[in-house]
Amino acid sequence: MEKLNPYISLSGRILMALIFLLSSFGKITAYTGTQGYMESMGVPGILLPLAIVFEAGAGLAIII
Repeated sequence: MEKLNPYISLSGRILMALIFLLSSFGKITAYTGTQGYMESMGVPGILLPLAIVFEAGAGLAIII
């Protein structure tokens, strides 16, 4: 079991990062809908690119 620890750890990090990466991809593909939702909740839509970059960066940082 000790030999599998590095692989299990890497798999866990990739699966966790996948949550962030898929979320940022979803924001890109439904840009106007996400922007409209953000504005309806009182968040300026101009912040959407920042949120996309942050989520994608966080996902990549978890993998690295």
